[in-house]
Amino acid sequence: MKILYFLFFLTIFTTSVHGQNIATTDKGKLQTAILNRPIYRYSINATKSTEDDHDFVYMDITSKAGNMADILGDNIYKIDSLVVRGTMNDADIHTLWEASFNGMLSVINLENAEIENGIVPEDAFWHQKEQLDPSGEFINTIHLRRIILPDGVKRIEEGAFAYCINLEEINIPSSLQYLGAYAFSDCVSLKTDPLVFPEGFERFGQLVFSDCSSLTGEVVLPSTIKEIGEGAFFRSKISSINLPEGLEKIGQAAFYACRLKEIWIPNSCQDLSGSTLFQQNYFLKRIHLPEGLDRIPNSLASACLKLQEVNIPSSVKSIGKTAFQQCYSLKNIELPNGLETIEKDAFWHCDSLEQIVFPATLSLLGQECCS
Repeated sequence: MKILYFLFFLTIFTTSVHGQNIATTDKGKLQTAILNRPIYRYSINATKSTEDDHDFVYMDITSKAGNMADILGDNIYKIDSLVVRGTMNDADIHTLWEASFNGMLSVINLENAEIENGIVPEDAFWHQKEQLDPSGEFINTIHLRRIILPDGVKRIEEGAFAYCINLEEINIPSSLQYLGAYAFSDCVSLKTDPLVFPEGFERFGQLVFSDCSSLTGEVVLPSTIKEIGEGAFFRSKISSINLPEGLEKIGQAAFYACRLKEIWIPNSCQDLSGSTLFQQNYFLKRIHLPEGLDRIPNSLASACLKLQEVNIPSSVKSIGKTAFQQCYSLKNIELPNGLETIEKDAFWHCDSLEQIVFPATLSLLGQECCS
């Protein structure tokens, strides 16, 4: 088996994860500036195991909270696949991480287990102290490829599965209400499609699925969703997501560089925080903005090369900097009476735009806003 390392490089290259090619591209200065994230890169290192050719080891255990390590005993570093029944606590989840980090464990089935308090704890499968090399130059990752979580899980906390580079499949429990910041950040092999969230789910923390570059399909949100945090799907490759009425907030860069084709923001969503919400969605053709919105954020849809249709709600007073810059396919835009400000570069290089009719209420045109 192979262990991956993260390197602080600025170059572009391709690595292999368990026989699959994973393209890892430069996250660049923009990502660091927007979300203040480090730039990690991946490379391959030899497995930690001294048994390169070992028989497949499967175990099915019934645990009582806190005794999993005792049950596994000497098998902890030998098992490839594990089914767990019974109760579990944080110590047992740490045992699973230990078996996947220092051992061979890649498949975990918790379908018939019960996790204490219904919470997958913070940094459950990501332990920076142990995984980050003292040099700060690379990160050792775990072998986990698939995990089945039990119904009853209400929260998956911050960083729970961050940097699980080999993780390909995960289920979303029907009881889930919250995903913490970085919960699946940089899970570059994750490809669950569709990714369906249950009724009762309310919030994504920041950067939850950031850089999940194999996540290319549909995301289905429930009517109970309230907030999508900053960078929630940053540089993932999702192609479709519904935004139900009742959604209240979308954070900065939430869908930066995805592959969305159409987006409809409900009228309930009046908090479009920060900038670059849909920037560099190269396949995005239509955006519907909510009535009641008073300002279009900076770089809302900049470099959406195929954007053809966007409405400017009658309530909008200002259009932010670079809001629609380099939307080369945008042909028509209707500006409402009541609009007061168009800021710098708002429609810069909208080369297909045939005409703009400015309302009498307009008081400020920013530099090169329509050049």
